[in-house]
Amino acid sequence: MVLFWTWTKESSPTSKLSVPELLSALAISNNGKWVVGGGMSGRVYMWELSTGNMIAMYDAHFKPIKVVAFSADDSAFLTAGEDAFIHVWLVARATNSVDPTSASQSFATMTGHSLPITDATFSPTALFNKSKVFSSSLDRTVKVWDATSGVNLVTVLFPRALNCLAVDPLEMIVYAGAQDGIVYSSKLYKDGGADDGGGDQVVGLTEGDMITVDDGGDRVFKGHKGSISSVALSFDSKVLMSGSEDGTAIVWDAPTRQQLRIHHMSPATAALAAKPGSGSIPPVLRVTPVLRPHQDLLSVASGSNTGGSGNVNVPLPLWKRFPGNRVEERNTDLLISGGGQVFNSSLESWDDLDLSVSPFDAEDLNDYPFGYNPRLDSADEISDRFLKLQMSLKDEKQTELEALRNQVENLTAHNRALRTINDELYEASSRNVVEYLRDRKRFKESTD
Repeated sequence: MVLFWTWTKESSPTSKLSVPELLSALAISNNGKWVVGGGMSGRVYMWELSTGNMIAMYDAHFKPIKVVAFSADDSAFLTAGEDAFIHVWLVARATNSVDPTSASQSFATMTGHSLPITDATFSPTALFNKSKVFSSSLDRTVKVWDATSGVNLVTVLFPRALNCLAVDPLEMIVYAGAQDGIVYSSKLYKDGGADDGGGDQVVGLTEGDMITVDDGGDRVFKGHKGSISSVALSFDSKVLMSGSEDGTAIVWDAPTRQQLRIHHMSPATAALAAKPGSGSIPPVLRVTPVLRPHQDLLSVASGSNTGGSGNVNVPLPLWKRFPGNRVEERNTDLLISGGGQVFNSSLESWDDLDLSVSPFDAEDLNDYPFGYNPRLDSADEISDRFLKLQMSLKDEKQTELEALRNQVENLTAHNRALRTINDELYEASSRNVVEYLRDRKRFKESTD
């Protein structure tokens, strides 16, 4: 059973999903519409959260699935397992009720790890068609893949087996948690020396490059005594969080690698773990950054400042979403590309951006099957398109059914006419035979 709670309702879960087997991985889409789970058998399960209905179930891996993750635009999700395979699946195919068999057809497959995969994720901010896939494995490597083609772009070799990873929003640094209790970091670019202005040049990596990370140096985070189980970055990539099997979670200042705070287990959990026969200390399985809830939302959750009615008086502010496909910072200049719009330092706020301009050229709208364009369409739009397609197919089938019915009626009438003619011919031939026999009998009587 998978249970879901909301901030404002702690007493009972808001949703319950029944699962046919033990799940080893679970993920929810960013829009909160889809839930995907990976089973110990290697099977993938997909539910619609609003209804709790399971809409897809198919075999994906030969061994247990370790990771499930959605892309930033929710148009695709990946699964990675102990069989060292990574499969990318389109949400449009998985939710296609017209052709359910298309759900089990992966969009891309990544093969290259020699040992089980422990973690995998898409690019934090890129749309699916521009996204990369980052994966860690027990073979001590982090591999960077092209999400759409499955091509291995870069391989980073670490000194120890890896359990987890995190990537900053600019995809310039990758952090990997190892089994020796150390969090390693590696640049995903090359230093190109000084430029004409006295600054450092940054050179991108090329396909097939390999980076080797040393056992020590200034790019490691030391503080845990057990294997690292989870790492995560804040939204501005300035704070790194790590959880360990030693039962601690540490908050780091990512640029300076200084420890900001250490979280130990609660006194109740520590007392329970200290009892004889209780086993080892429970590990920290997952750390993740969350936005601080609105103050009114916290007031409702705590039952205070609601005037006894339990209603929120001040609406929560809506998030503004920028439709462009890339944001790049270069010192003081801000370059935003998308839909033919280019701004430099003159762009002072997001409100100055013309959202009426399409973020992609018109040519990107053509040559996509079933009208699906992963660059532009969200999961909701994709579902609406397939519903319209399903309705159009139903109309076509209804028209074909009416035509078949008319043909059947015509054939039935024709068959009735043929049967009438056959009966008339049979009666005429029967009368002729009877008359012939009578004439023959009369002839014999007259001759005798």
